[in-house]
Amino acid sequence: MTRLRVYDDQTGQQLYPETLKQRDEEIVNKFFNSRTDLYLSKKLNDLEIVCYVRVGKGPGTRDEGCYIRYSSIYRNDSFYTFKREAERVLYDLKFEPRRGQQDNKIFDSIEEFDPHPHSYDTDVDIDMVIKAVQDFKKLDFDAGDINEIAGFTTNLLKKIANVSITISERARFADINIIRSGEYIGYIRPAKTAKKILDKYERGFLVGEKTTNGNETKNKIKGLMCTVVQKFKKL
Repeated sequence: MTRLRVYDDQTGQQLYPETLKQRDEEIVNKFFNSRTDLYLSKKLNDLEIVCYVRVGKGPGTRDEGCYIRYSSIYRNDSFYTFKREAERVLYDLKFEPRRGQQDNKIFDSIEEFDPHPHSYDTDVDIDMVIKAVQDFKKLDFDAGDINEIAGFTTNLLKKIANVSITISERARFADINIIRSGEYIGYIRPAKTAKKILDKYERGFLVGEKTTNGNETKNKIKGLMCTVVQKFKKL
């Protein structure tokens, strides 16, 4: 089952389904004030999408901002389905997405967040990110390229059962906060605090692996010694 709602970005007024009284203060206080382009919340198989889109009512008309809130089961075509439903509702409201604008880069490319072969660069181990999130750590990342952001985000959604993600100019209220900057166009990189957290997990993993390997070596040596002793006893 899916549910889609459209809100004015600055007032939180619900535009679809149309109602005179319904406002969502979270839209303003949480998403608009932090310039959030995309918020994702995955809980087991349930996915919530909150996406910003700049729209107008035809050429030469004043631009307006909307947040589209969508809930559904997480599937391989969740974002494609979201965009199709969102565009249908926007057209019913006589809105046209302002395609190609900087503010609409996420909405324009939202299908890229569906699982398919992605190529993205990052200097962090995705498994360490997962461990940190499972331990309730909040991690901030810098990013610029939409395809890199989509690849990283898709990987997280596929591998973590419960996770929240923001893509924004400055939001830091989710488990994973990806900060888009017009000045930075490189690969996904952890912010300073996130890097310290991930480095700590990496060191812990290496120590644990070294201990495990050491114990395995000791056990092999003990086994060989026992075999040798038994052979000598037979002699």
